[in-house]
Order: sequence, then structure tokens, then C-alpha cells
Amino acid sequence: MGYVAAIIALLIIIAFIWIRGNKKNKKKLDSFDITDEQRATLKRAPVTIDKRNPHSWNQLALIQNVTKRGGRTVVDAMWYNTMINNDTMNDIAMAQFTVSYNELKDHNINVGDYVSINLDPKNGVTINYTD
Repeated sequence: MGYVAAIIALLIIIAFIWIRGNKKNKKKLDSFDITDEQRATLKRAPVTIDKRNPHSWNQLALIQNVTKRGGRTVVDAMWYNTMINNDTMNDIAMAQFTVSYNELKDHNINVGDYVSINLDPKNGVTINYTD
């Protein structure tokens, strides 16, 4: 009986953390300004399945925020979700990932730029550099 109560308590804690995290991400997503033109550009962008990994895909994203933290840089990018069946399905979603500051600088990527990203549910998000 004690195991059942412990499992139920654990599930409640996990649900609380998940809901809290989603609210935090939604609040951050809502804080970014996106124009109707930017939304339409992201919505029209094609989604291509990665030939090397059928569980990941490439699509256009809009860089919204870049924050330096030590030797790494945290990037917030918005993309139009047509792939993950969750609360942002068929709407703008936010991906947060880290890159080195030098990578952004070397490729001249700034806030407000469109970039091609690779989204992989297992390995996270990366920028597809073309040069």
C-alpha cells in the first residue's frame, strides 16, 4: 500500500513540475514580439525530415533572444510547430538551445535573423550552418 501512495505522490510531483515548466515557457514565449509577417514566414516554411535521422527534421526559425552565459550562449528561437503533438501544435513554439558565441559571431547570426534549425527530440536543437 505504501508503494502505491509513493507512486501517486511521485506522479503528482512530476505533473506539478511539468505544468509549472510549461507555464514558464508559455510566459517567455508570450513576452517575445512577433509580427504577422514573421508568423506567416515561419508558417509557410517547409519542414524536411533529416535523411540521416528519421526522428529529426529541419525547418526555419526566428532568433528572438541571445544570452551569454559563461563560455556558452543560450539562444531562444521561434518556429512553427507542425510535428510535435502538444499544446503548441499548429502554432508558434520556442526552442531554447546553447551554442558557442563564436559560432554565432562567425556566421553573423543576430537577434531577428531567420536560420535553419534541426530539431531532434532526443538530441535537442542545432543550427544548420550552410557555409
